[in-house]
Parts: sequence; C-alpha cells; structure tokens
Amino acid sequence: MACPFCGATQQAISSPLRSTIAGFVLVAATMLGSSACARNPSMSDEGNTTTTNGDSTETVSDSSSSETETSTMGDGDGDTSDQSSNASLSFYACAPTDDWWVSDCDPFAQDCPEGEKCVPYASTGSNLDSNKCVPVTGSQAAGEPCAYGGVVEASDDCDQDSHCFHIEENDGSATGTCTAFCKGTPDDPLCEEGSACLIDYDGSLTLCLDTCHPLMQDCVDGHACKWLGNAFLCELESDNAAATGDPCDDVNTCASGNLCADVDFVPGCQGGSCCTEFCDTADQNFVCSNPQTECVPFFEEPEMQPPGFETIGLCVTP
Repeated sequence: MACPFCGATQQAISSPLRSTIAGFVLVAATMLGSSACARNPSMSDEGNTTTTNGDSTETVSDSSSSETETSTMGDGDGDTSDQSSNASLSFYACAPTDDWWVSDCDPFAQDCPEGEKCVPYASTGSNLDSNKCVPVTGSQAAGEPCAYGGVVEASDDCDQDSHCFHIEENDGSATGTCTAFCKGTPDDPLCEEGSACLIDYDGSLTLCLDTCHPLMQDCVDGHACKWLGNAFLCELESDNAAATGDPCDDVNTCASGNLCADVDFVPGCQGGSCCTEFCDTADQNFVCSNPQTECVPFFEEPEMQPPGFETIGLCVTP
C-alpha cells in the first residue's frame, strides 16, 4: 500500500494506530528533509509488527542527520526477542518505490571497485536519495570521529566498512561518527549485537545504529534514546531540544526521555503536538508532569512487548 505520510513532517501520536504496535503512537518525521517511506522486513505480517500494518503506516526522522528506524521486536518468524541482541533487525520508513534501487551501487552488496565504497548521497543536491561509489580515503573505524564532505560529495575519512553519520557543523566543517554499514540483504539485514539496521531515504541509507532503553537513556553522551517508529534507537540530540510540555515538530524535536505526541493526547498542548515523557508503569510513585495525563502502557498489546520493555509507558490522556 502507498505510504500516506511519505514526504511529510508530522506529529508523533495518532489515534489510527491505536490497535497496532506501540498502540497510540505514530511517530513521523524527516531526515535532513528526506521523504522516507517504510516497512520492517524483519518481522512477519503474522506478528502484526510491520510498520505498514492495516491502514496505517509509521515513519520517523532524525533532525541532525538522517535516521529512521529499526525493529527490535522479532525475527522473520514473528517471534519476540531481546532488543539488545537481535543481529538482523531493520526498519523502512514507508514502502520503497519500484525504482528505489536505481543507484550506481548497492549499499548492502558494497559492489564498488576495489578501493571504493557505496554510500548514500543527494543526487538532486538536497536530500539523500541514491547511492554512488566514492574512494575510501581514511581508516577511521565504526565509533570513531569522522569528517564529512556533505550530502552531494558524500565523502568521508571512515574505513571501507563504515560511513560518517550523526553529522554536526563545527566551525564551518561537518563532522560525525563512523557508523557501520548493514550487511546481509534488505530483507535480511545484519548488524553487530546491540545494534540494528536503519534503512531510510528510499533504501539509500543502510547503517547500524545502537539500540537502547528509554527509561535508562543509555546512549553515549550527546545522544538520546528515542522511539523511531518501530524501535528505541540512539540518535544525536538537538542542542535546542524541546522540554516536556513544549510544542514539537517531530520525533527529533523533544529532549531525551520524551516523545512528540499529537495534541489529542497531551491536554493543554499549545501546538499541533507536544513533548510528553516516558514513564515506568511499574513505578506506583511516578507522577506525570501534566496532571491531566497518566502513565499509559506504551505497548498496548502484551505480545508486542520485547523482553525488558514490558513496563515502558508514556504520559498521555488515559
């Protein structure tokens, strides 16, 4: 089915998803202004955990660079598994179009000539939308800092197996962190334990991002654990992130520990959507910042709760 939200920056919680994974949550956004579309190929339709489930679709974005999502809740058989250990998880931000692989190379196959690597770039000069081969000019490994040549040039000083991601502007230059390419195939992506394959920008971006826990906020400094449509992943946090109760534009707008929720779920919200905090449904002493909200289970269906994530809640209208 077509993705009704592709190309749109939108709020995070929407009632049409009330019956799907993360029940009341529909997170959507754009990465560097991208128009991503998606589904999660790692999970079977039987488990009702794909993002294009029923008549609704989930999309997500990353304001600083270009993230979307990963699934952390099952394998191809629909079984649930520990988010931190599944090595073949991925998420598409809306079903890819028929020509989504029209590129100079395949990021999964890494089929460039020797001494080059297949990276995402902006063929039109604005948003990532394709792949091309660029020379491998550096040796920085995954997790190490890198210099980025921009979305058009798409060069970096990362090694053969990684690409510069989580980009920030520093004194006129773009820097980030080398991030490993996903291995395997689009239908069976593979990443190291503790990470999952993020597939975005019509499939041009295929990188392994760290998984995390929203109540622990266990990402590295400067990154926040956020719900990116189908999983909790670490993404670069904005310098001017909105606090709990403040208006927000997308998933990346809110400070760590929060989710951008539709106004219908946040009483008193002075915008189309506002940030509201995650909470622990097992903590009887927890009181939501907004007295008109309650700590409601994040995963409405018990079978959708990954081990270790059973008590995650969100402060919304009960």
